[in-house]
Amino acid sequence: MPCERCDTFDIEVDIRLPSDLARIVGKLKTAVAAGQLKYNLFESSRMLIGQPDFTALESAGPYPDALDYYFDCPECGSVFELTAETYHGSGGKWKRLC
Repeated sequence: MPCERCDTFDIEVDIRLPSDLARIVGKLKTAVAAGQLKYNLFESSRMLIGQPDFTALESAGPYPDALDYYFDCPECGSVFELTAETYHGSGGKWKRLC
């Protein structure tokens, strides 16, 4: 079912370059600040223990060696995930989980 609040985020994006990650982090920080998406601290903390809180990240980095953050749509409950492995540069992905 379409959701006006989160449909613009419902696109799978491969992260291949540091600039890709910086662009996505910047958009997510804006979306969280505007209330379009809600950062899910609980899921993010339990999936990758010890990673910094998403709200503490700077859009341009530096980033932790690996990151795995979850976001929820406050309107429809859809769940999105941002993953990246920055240490070896193997990339990552932004995607809708459900």
